[in-house]
Amino acid sequence: MRRANVGWLGLIVLVAMLAVAWPAPSFAQAQAAQAGTALKPEAVAGKYQGTANTPSGDMPLSVDLKTEKGTFVGTIESGQGPVAITGGSMTGDRVTLTIDMGGTAGTITGTMKGDRIEGTWTLADASGTFTLTKVTGDAAKLPADTPTPPDAAPAKPAAAASADQITGEWDGVTGNNEMSVPFTMRLKLEGEKVTGDISSDQGGAQFNPGTWKDGALTISFEFTGMGTVLMVAAFNEGKLVGTMDFSGQMQMSWAAVKKAK
Repeated sequence: MRRANVGWLGLIVLVAMLAVAWPAPSFAQAQAAQAGTALKPEAVAGKYQGTANTPSGDMPLSVDLKTEKGTFVGTIESGQGPVAITGGSMTGDRVTLTIDMGGTAGTITGTMKGDRIEGTWTLADASGTFTLTKVTGDAAKLPADTPTPPDAAPAKPAAAASADQITGEWDGVTGNNEMSVPFTMRLKLEGEKVTGDISSDQGGAQFNPGTWKDGALTISFEFTGMGTVLMVAAFNEGKLVGTMDFSGQMQMSWAAVKKAK
């Protein structure tokens, strides 16, 4: 069957229709129901990338969540500095963490939704919402339904591990076996901070400040009618390959290749 080539507007309509027609239960809920007990912390531990909504704007997050003697420990790297995870618990698919930032205590409460955690945070008098997506070793592997990027010269291997592999213009595509949406994105790396923009035939948007850290790319943008679209990816054979999450309503694979200079 020939894959239809549509724009952002067509993709929005499809995502909305699928979200209504097939509301998928979370992976955590399915695991808990199958086991007949609450999801254990060990099943949730891992590395996550995402963003937190703060009074000063969206902030990229990199989380290393571990378990120790049945509770959670770990670290959160943010634009405001490191935050220690000092404890936590699981109740069904609900995650509750206690955190400490330089002596200031706070809490994180979220719900597992597949490989994502969504919820709220508090730190002293500040509070907001957050979204995290789990990043595993398999994230760098090309999913079976990942759309094939348009023809372009693959990025040349970096001469050194410290070389900038991100900055430049990328040709990409997202979708599934039935449809595809080509897009172009321009990325600029400064330290671990990633900025830029994304565009297609239906329009474009500026990226919120994202991150490139430990081989994982996390970027997001605001799109009319869809809220925040979160993109995570890793390198696979010279391509960026990952998932695009539409405000928790639907996830699609995406891939992009760097344009030759």
